[in-house]
Amino acid sequence: MFVLAFIFVGFGVITFVKENEARQLADEKVTTYQQELKRRIEELDRANKELIEMRREEKFAATGRIARNIAHEVRNPLTNIDLAVSQIKEEINKENNDANFLFDMVTRNSSRINQLITELLNATRFTDLNFKNTSINTILDEALDLAKDRIELTSIKVEKKYSTDICDISVDAEKIKIAFLNIIINAIEAMKEKGEGILTLHTKGLHDECVVEISDNGIGMDAAALSKLFEPYYTTKPKGNGLGLTNTHNIILNHKGNIDVESSPGYGTKFILSFNFAS
Repeated sequence: MFVLAFIFVGFGVITFVKENEARQLADEKVTTYQQELKRRIEELDRANKELIEMRREEKFAATGRIARNIAHEVRNPLTNIDLAVSQIKEEINKENNDANFLFDMVTRNSSRINQLITELLNATRFTDLNFKNTSINTILDEALDLAKDRIELTSIKVEKKYSTDICDISVDAEKIKIAFLNIIINAIEAMKEKGEGILTLHTKGLHDECVVEISDNGIGMDAAALSKLFEPYYTTKPKGNGLGLTNTHNIILNHKGNIDVESSPGYGTKFILSFNFAS
C-alpha cells in the first residue's frame, strides 16, 4: 500500500513538473509574441509617420513648383501694368487729383501682389543655411523672448521642461528661431480667448534625436484643419496670411528635421519637432 501511494505521489509530481514546464513554455511564447507584436506596432507607427512626412514633403515640393510658375506668370504682366500706369500718369495732367488717386491705387495694389508673391516664394524655397552647433534650449528661450509682449498681454503661463543633459544640434539658429516663434504665436492665438492659457515647452533626447514639443491648451483643431495646416494661405485667423506655418515647415525640411502635430478640438495642440544631434 505504501509503495502504491509512493507511485501515485511520484506520478503526481512528474505530472505537475511537466505541466509547469508546459505552462512556463506557453507563458514564454505569449511574452515573446507580445514583445514581437509591440515591436511590429512600433515599426508600423514609425512607417506611418514617415509616410505622412514623405507626403508632406512631396506636397511641399509641388507647392514650391506651382509658386514659382505663378510668380513668373503673374509678375510679367504686373511689370507691364506698372510701366503702363507710369507712362499714362506722365501724359495726364499731374494736377488731376482723381486720376492720381486711381493711379496710386493701382500701383499700391500691384506692389501688394508682388509682396505676396515674394512671401510665398520665401515660404516654399529651399535656402542656404548657416549651420552652427547650438543649444536647443537657448534657441527656444530666444524665441520666447521675441514673443514676450504677446505672452504677457494674454496672461499666458509658460512651463519649461528642458532636458539639461542633451547635446547641441547643428542648425541655422536664426531660421530655427523663426520656426519656433511661428509655432509659439499660433499657440498664443489659440489660447488668448480661452483664458488660463498654458504654453509648455519640452526638450529631450529620444531615439538618438533631439525632440522639441511645444504644447498649448487652446481651442485645438479637427482632422480637416490638421490636414491643411502647412498649406500656403490656409489660416483660421481673421488677419493671418497663412504663410507662417508654411515657412516653419520649409525651415524644418531644410534642416532635414521632422515635424508632427497632434490636436483635437477643445484639447489643445502639440507640435513635435525632431533634429539630429550635432556630430
